[in-house]
Amino acid sequence: MSLDVSLTAELKKPFSSYIFTGNSPVELEFQAKLFASKILFDSDTYIEHPDIRYVDSENLRTVGVQDIREIIDSEALQPVSADYKIYIFTPYKNLTEEALNALLKTLEETSSSTIYILLEANQFWTHQLDEGLRAIPETVKSRCRRIYLSSNLNNKFDMSLGDFVNYFEFDLNKTHIKKLHNLILKISSPPEDIYEAAYYSFNLKLQADNITKELKESDLQVMNQSILISALEYLSSFLVNQKGDIEKSHYRYSELLFKAIEEISRGMRPRVVLMNVFIKSSSNV
Repeated sequence: MSLDVSLTAELKKPFSSYIFTGNSPVELEFQAKLFASKILFDSDTYIEHPDIRYVDSENLRTVGVQDIREIIDSEALQPVSADYKIYIFTPYKNLTEEALNALLKTLEETSSSTIYILLEANQFWTHQLDEGLRAIPETVKSRCRRIYLSSNLNNKFDMSLGDFVNYFEFDLNKTHIKKLHNLILKISSPPEDIYEAAYYSFNLKLQADNITKELKESDLQVMNQSILISALEYLSSFLVNQKGDIEKSHYRYSELLFKAIEEISRGMRPRVVLMNVFIKSSSNV
């Protein structure tokens, strides 16, 4: 996956603060890290470095004012070795009102050697694009350059193998991707009992790990859980993009899948998270 064309134009003279928005939190995070690495090191792959800081929180749902204060304290320091310090905010948590107020004061007096990147994912439903941005006050938005990162893919989300493979933007092993697709197809309706839930939780993680391992062996840049998360994204999109009215159970299942994506991205154990989703979903059917 390469840097989005809408970001390449920003490289020569980057702005002090950005809001990237799009349908996939995985892609947003990946693009933000690529953007930061390209600005600081002219690298086409993500480079872990002290001058690129990922802003998260111990709180499972929000980034709080104390997290922002830590950023403010560190902003006074010069970059370790690059021209800028770049702060990338997690797309999986909202900022509290107090945190947003503290951030606003920081954006008003941004250091010339600091760049902020806020990420707003829209839970894969295009009609929620505007609603997603409303979570950030206009006072904050007005101080940021807003860029919508639209995928170059034209997926139908019809659960066909070709459409599923196309969603990943990688040249994937056909045997592994077919197995992963078959598992996703099977769980388009929640597993019926705890034994099926355990089976699919285990094998989804196994097949995703097999694909990730193979990509890394081919020297491709891929984050540990991104294949599994992308597969869950596709399933979530499939559930809410079917023709006709969306069944309430499908919508609820899709919401639980997105919550699972958030939890996996925060470092929770994927198999445990998936088990919880399947059990909750089957009880709602």
